Amino acid sequence: MAKNVVVHKDPEVKSLIQLFDGLISASHYHLPIQTHLNLLSQRLVEGHQNEHHGIGFLVHRKFGKKTLADIFSSAFSLDDARDCVAQEFGYKRWFEVTQLEQSRPDAGFEQLVDRLLAGDLKEIRNAIAFDSSVVHQHSCYPHQCTLLHYSGSNGVEGYRQVVPENLVDIVDTLLAAGADTTLKAQVYGGCTAKELMKTSKHPYDAGLSAELEKVFNHYEDH
Repeated sequence: MAKNVVVHKDPEVKSLIQLFDGLISASHYHLPIQTHLNLLSQRLVEGHQNEHHGIGFLVHRKFGKKTLADIFSSAFSLDDARDCVAQEFGYKRWFEVTQLEQSRPDAGFEQLVDRLLAGDLKEIRNAIAFDSSVVHQHSCYPHQCTLLHYSGSNGVEGYRQVVPENLVDIVDTLLAAGADTTLKAQVYGGCTAKELMKTSKHPYDAGLSAELEKVFNHYEDH
């Protein structure tokens, strides 16, 4: 486990994490994707009913509602919530999720993403030492993000858009192990990890954007 690593969390992201508390732990990575996303959808509906601020991060982007007051004063069904959650994971609509049947995510990869975002550099290094191809592995979700893409804090699941204070060292470790800087994730029409990082407010707010760009540039120039 990472010790004494500060993780920058935007207030909206932090509120979303609080809303989904108990549903985004490692134990849920063994569930069928449809089951897990349905649980998140139900929680999103509860959040709307209880006027929980955490729903804003997902709902205002997907439904064009400008303020929380607009969201809370509007009808919001389970079908609406399912579409929000589906899009959050890279699906276009909930219908695509229903086609997955009993498909499950790669629990090992999902847990490693969590360790990366917790700033657990030791665990990342151990995973690479055990199997260096892990830097090329990508998510089973349609966005197909690799560990390097997740470091960009952009375009991935909202509750995962956080920035550990040692992210520069983590990115350097991934790149030194051969992570592909040219690989594009299927978000915003196709973006590299560097492009995601440069257009994300989270690394900037954490004061790491300039150092992260230097690390990317170093490996792109060699």
